[in-house]
Amino acid sequence: MIGLSGAAVSLGVDRLVYGRWTVNQVNFLLFNFCSNGASFYGVQPWYWYLTSGLPSILTLHLPLALVGWLFDAMSGHRWFMQPCILLKGRPRTKEKIVAKYFGVWIAWTTFAYSCLAHKEFRFLFPLFPLFIYCAGRGLFHLHRIVTKSRWTQSFCSPLRLLIGLLVAVNLAVAGYTCLVHQGGPDALMSKLASQAAAANWADMSPRPKILFLMPCHSTPYLR
Repeated sequence: MIGLSGAAVSLGVDRLVYGRWTVNQVNFLLFNFCSNGASFYGVQPWYWYLTSGLPSILTLHLPLALVGWLFDAMSGHRWFMQPCILLKGRPRTKEKIVAKYFGVWIAWTTFAYSCLAHKEFRFLFPLFPLFIYCAGRGLFHLHRIVTKSRWTQSFCSPLRLLIGLLVAVNLAVAGYTCLVHQGGPDALMSKLASQAAAANWADMSPRPKILFLMPCHSTPYLR
């Protein structure tokens, strides 16, 4: 009932906005999968999410997520667990089931988006909470391993160094992406605005116009 109600509301809103009956979800499918219209905005190879997308959005969390998922999903397999003799006990059934469901969901989503020619980092953002959960499980398993080490109680224990490295890398990436990365469009718009004010473009006839021939979403200033 909830799904049907949502679909009915969506159809009604689309009918009101477009002035005709249409299904946006079907239009999205036809545009992106059938006509390959998304390729107009850029094309990447099929492996782009594996070699660039996931490493870029997860950074050091990616290997931790792999460790956490492997230890949870592969528990019970002797070929995998025998080398891990430092671990006490096995992950509970609940963690194993969660890891398998998360693994299937992550693999299917990544595969589906990899089939599209046009790829973006933001397409993977819905998977981020799942990866963070797996990364947390990876930290948990590493903590169980390093408890055997004599450096565990030290201020410079491996686990503390790893957590400190995670924090430092994320702060550095956040600072760079927020303050430096792709800052050219903002600087350009400020420069053009100052030139327009100095030359009094607003009173010119005909009024000067600027045409940007740039990739998709290169500037946040749209009219």
